[in-house]
Amino acid sequence: MSFLRWVSEKLSVESLRDLDLFGGVGLGPLVPVKGTLNASAYQDILDNFMLLTLWEQFGDDPFLFQHDCTPVHKASSIKTWIEFGVEELDWPAQSPDLNPIEHLWDELERRLRARPSRLTSVPDLTNALLEERSRIPKNTLLNLVESLPRIVEAVIAAKGGISPYYNHVHVKADVPVLVWLAVSALIHPKGVEAHEDSRESLSSLPHRDTMGTFLPDSSAYELLTSIGHGLENLMTVNLARYKHTGERVTIRRIDMESCTNDMVKYLQEEIHVSKLFHHPSILPYKSIFISENELWVITPFMAYGSARDLINTHFTHGLSELTIAYILLGVLRALEYIHHNGYVHRSVKASHILISADGQVYLSGLRSIFSLIRHGQRARVVHDFPQYSVKVLPWLSPEVLQQNLQGYDFRSDIYSLGITACELANGHVPFKDMPATQMLLEKLNGTVPCLLDSTTIPAEELGMKSSRSGADSGICEGPGAGGARHTNGEPNPYSRTFSTHFHNFVELCLQRDPEKRPYASALIGHSFFKQIKRRPCDALPDLLRPVSPLGSFDCVRPQDPPSALASLEYGLGHLDVDDWDF
Repeated sequence: MSFLRWVSEKLSVESLRDLDLFGGVGLGPLVPVKGTLNASAYQDILDNFMLLTLWEQFGDDPFLFQHDCTPVHKASSIKTWIEFGVEELDWPAQSPDLNPIEHLWDELERRLRARPSRLTSVPDLTNALLEERSRIPKNTLLNLVESLPRIVEAVIAAKGGISPYYNHVHVKADVPVLVWLAVSALIHPKGVEAHEDSRESLSSLPHRDTMGTFLPDSSAYELLTSIGHGLENLMTVNLARYKHTGERVTIRRIDMESCTNDMVKYLQEEIHVSKLFHHPSILPYKSIFISENELWVITPFMAYGSARDLINTHFTHGLSELTIAYILLGVLRALEYIHHNGYVHRSVKASHILISADGQVYLSGLRSIFSLIRHGQRARVVHDFPQYSVKVLPWLSPEVLQQNLQGYDFRSDIYSLGITACELANGHVPFKDMPATQMLLEKLNGTVPCLLDSTTIPAEELGMKSSRSGADSGICEGPGAGGARHTNGEPNPYSRTFSTHFHNFVELCLQRDPEKRPYASALIGHSFFKQIKRRPCDALPDLLRPVSPLGSFDCVRPQDPPSALASLEYGLGHLDVDDWDF
């Protein structure tokens, strides 16, 4: 990958400065940049071009990223960015630059000078560079790779001094130099040792299955059935089998050609963050790659679906308190990790809480996440409003909706967690039945949702047949707030009693003043979670009975007759994957 900066209006290759990525399957894109390349512009390029290029070329294989000690590369914001999941090649200030990418600029200059017509404008030069770069044969790249050991040996023999390759070694001869191999794993996962076998095409280098990750190759997956759509019908969600292990996975296939620029940027942020986060309570992305015109995102299959799915299909009046405690503790651990790394989630809700067959709780919904780190500094507050946020309005905190100069911080997620707690306990989402304007007014005026039980619903109403809007909204409105909903003489589902610890937990989360809300790290120690401390960590499947995870379908194949897939599709049909947002 090359980033070009116009340092003058003079049209020549010498007027360009660059940073290149020499990848395992060829060259990355050439990205023109007009004006000064400062740290902010450099970080945007790393986000929007470098990461996607690495994933396309290496998948989940290890790689090293190399750039020199130019001040913009060593800015504090760039150092912070690099620390989040990118392995950087150490580069002492006096090291010689042996990167063979330098020779590609010589090749480009020769090709430009050989063109019959004279270049008279910056756009002409840009187009010519893009065109000539695309014509460089892979044999040229292979020859440069094979020349690297000779260059290194010559520089070592000269002890960092004059060598046949001196034009690329800009250090004083009397200064001891530690020679660093500039590309190593960037050229081949096994390093330069592989140069003797590099006669094969670079594109034939195999992707390897490492650290439990999955191959970035569509042929490694067997699509079983479609289980939903999303992202304005540009995304198809498939249940699939990973052929190498037989493991069930969920595959999001997104039609990139039909995505708007805003959607692409939205997806880039999600993918970028997914590569940075590694936590047992955050949904892992097993592999991300491009297949033809589609972006494929591979995640584990969640056999219990989302917490919202469980409510819709089995627990219509809410889950038990003990079950909720297990779920919320998993979410809090994920939020603590996310907040510690300088991000606000901004989309905590039951449909973004996924549960695996073994009862592990995962927080998903990274698409709306936002970083407080700007220009190497952690901002105190955020003023950004989440894009595509219509579906999450009931969960958003008053300060996020208000969008005033005071902004919001990590504790806006704590408010969303409180709304989610009510959703899990009551079976419905507070504020969801309200128009957006009324919802905003209610939240700004301090209206607080509550848990619906015998302590919040008057005794006389527990024996009444009612369908008040207060019940639908889960809002405590004084007498009659609960609106007990039962028929045919059946016991009222809200005659239960939640613990005072649970009520207190929700009250803390839903404080109108964000300064009064605890951080995630403090809430993890709340007395509400004492009830699960002495219980096994894998108790959630037992608590969800009689619900069972979707059964084994190892014997089901796409080519089987429709009857063989009927039961599978019936079970999957109850999963609201369009709202998972992964």
